Amino acid sequence: MGFQGSPGAGSLPRAGGAALLAQTHRVCDRVIRFPAPRQAACARCAKEQRLRPRRRAVSVLPAQPGPGTAPEARGITPRGGGAAGAVPLVAVPLRCRPCAPRCPAGERRGSAGSPRRPLPTPVPSLRDALTGGTGWGEPRRQGGRQLKKAVEPPPQKPQTLDNSSPAGQFSLVNWPDQCEVIRDRIEHIDWIPTAPEPLYTPTGLEITPTYQAPDKGTVIYLGEEERLCRAPQASCFMYFQETGLCSLKQTLHQKEDNTLIFKAQFESGNLQKVVKVNEFEYQLTLRTDLYTSRHTQWYYFQVSNMQAGVPYRFTIVNFSKPNSLYRHGLQPLLYSEVDAKKYQVGWRRTGDEIKYYKNNTGQDRHQYFSLTWTLQFPHDQDTCYFAHCYPYTYTNLQEYLVAISKDPVKSKFCKIHVLCRSLAGNMIYVLTITNPSPSGLNTERKAVILTARVHPGETNSSWIMKGFLDYILGDSDRAQLLRDSFVFKVVPMLNPDGVIVGNHRCSLTGHDLNRKYRSNMRKWYPSIWYTRNMIRRVMEQRGVFLYCDIHGHNRKQNVFMYGCETKQQAEAPYGHPYVFPFLLSKSCPDMFSFPDCCFRVQKSKAGTGRVAMWKMGINNSYTLEASICGSQLGCRQSTHFDMKDLESIGQHFCDALLNYSVHSKEEYENVLKEARVNSRVLNSDVLHWDSR
Repeated sequence: MGFQGSPGAGSLPRAGGAALLAQTHRVCDRVIRFPAPRQAACARCAKEQRLRPRRRAVSVLPAQPGPGTAPEARGITPRGGGAAGAVPLVAVPLRCRPCAPRCPAGERRGSAGSPRRPLPTPVPSLRDALTGGTGWGEPRRQGGRQLKKAVEPPPQKPQTLDNSSPAGQFSLVNWPDQCEVIRDRIEHIDWIPTAPEPLYTPTGLEITPTYQAPDKGTVIYLGEEERLCRAPQASCFMYFQETGLCSLKQTLHQKEDNTLIFKAQFESGNLQKVVKVNEFEYQLTLRTDLYTSRHTQWYYFQVSNMQAGVPYRFTIVNFSKPNSLYRHGLQPLLYSEVDAKKYQVGWRRTGDEIKYYKNNTGQDRHQYFSLTWTLQFPHDQDTCYFAHCYPYTYTNLQEYLVAISKDPVKSKFCKIHVLCRSLAGNMIYVLTITNPSPSGLNTERKAVILTARVHPGETNSSWIMKGFLDYILGDSDRAQLLRDSFVFKVVPMLNPDGVIVGNHRCSLTGHDLNRKYRSNMRKWYPSIWYTRNMIRRVMEQRGVFLYCDIHGHNRKQNVFMYGCETKQQAEAPYGHPYVFPFLLSKSCPDMFSFPDCCFRVQKSKAGTGRVAMWKMGINNSYTLEASICGSQLGCRQSTHFDMKDLESIGQHFCDALLNYSVHSKEEYENVLKEARVNSRVLNSDVLHWDSR
């Protein structure tokens, strides 16, 4: 595909082809803030400045270490000597910050660890060359103990993706230093059930399990030993002594033991602790968003060593929301590797005796809620997964973009750029989609801007985005007409760091990015800052017809929208916020509910993308909300949404957009009149639960 970059964009470091995407779990590229060194680190510039070059000792192991291995295997010398089996230490020169611009090509910055910014042609250190590293250093340690470090984001200039090797330009998945992950790639097949899966109907036999106190029961899985927290005075995430993730069950498990084995050390996984209550009952605790003590909703973990036909009970004990769709029929998702391999069956709804209730685990005036369910696994010694919603990882996105880049047709009208990098160094992509103009100029075309996945746990937003992209990149006449009419700017994943670590709502700053659209703190919220500035530039160049941020909703059913309305807008003949949601409800009557839409602008939502873009002058500024659960409308009443349903919402979005853009004045007035008739319950307090 013809990747193009913005003017002045710097080129990215070359990587080794499409095989990079298979290496999904890596220690993150960190940028560490220290006082500027007085002593040169570059050997070449040291001679010029008559200073002694600084060096570090690197322990090189004969075997290639993985990201989940001990610190010794990553080239860090532990206290009291090297790792077992290591060859003698090798002194590797460091590169200095002050003299990096004068260094020859290939020398990089970094006073005692990671560079301040990636340079076009970095030369890896000796350890990186032997271990397949990325060329950037590890965090500073003293006596085997990792020092606290405040982290700055990498430089945020838009960067160009090279035409010559598009697949190789997609970055590895970068993790915070505290997270150690398993090497194996977790993959799932896509599968659509033959009929919509019904919501769970209570039978009256649901029970409330007794909460197991922390000092009772057997802990068989434990996440971080110390709470990863955010410094109270800082707007950044901090590095503490590395504790990592460990599965105690893997250590304690013996051949005859029938205890389940839990894992969550993979991309987007979330599980903090598991206590075995009895032989077939387990109490689970979810991990809060990293560097916070809040936001427990998303879960995604692996279970193995089970027996078929035996009723197991699972109870998650630290949900924080009093109202949940689990009280209205939502069921957990189950994935069986045996079923996927033998029968090509993927994610499906599961669970009996489902109950969501208030428990007695509240501490410090915080009340928690439990979700309990039972099930029988379909196969002995299977490997299964549970999830809150259909997972969609950062790696899934990169693979999707690679496929676009290799398509000779789609690559002609879809250009992929790197908007910026996240705090952990992950690329945030922006897609520009439009048909080439015959005259070579398309400034007369208005822009349509879509963003998604600012909240990591709302994975259904990524499936909607996928459906939208599949449609707009297709070869249908309607897709062609849309590409002839608009320039689409799409940011498919605003918060890749949160997605990777399995957060529910926050980025690595511990803050909700959808409250930061008014912030000027570029280095802490780079994706938001650069998205807002990109939209501002587009508005100056061509104007924006519509903006939409895609979300998932955990407390309401159906699909609906939030918009922005004032009295002046209500009297205006064009650009009324009711029209597009109403057209979408006509295009998607069994899933989209126009009466559930809300157009109130609250002060508490001033930092959201919807309100911020509206105040910048975009009249059609929306948040699209899709329920994590399902629909209460038409033939889809009391059924779950599956992946195909979510993708179809993105396709209906395109249909409604085309209908909206081609309406005559008379048709527009008729649609607006009908929308007002159907808006009697709009903006009611009953419906306004969780506007974004």
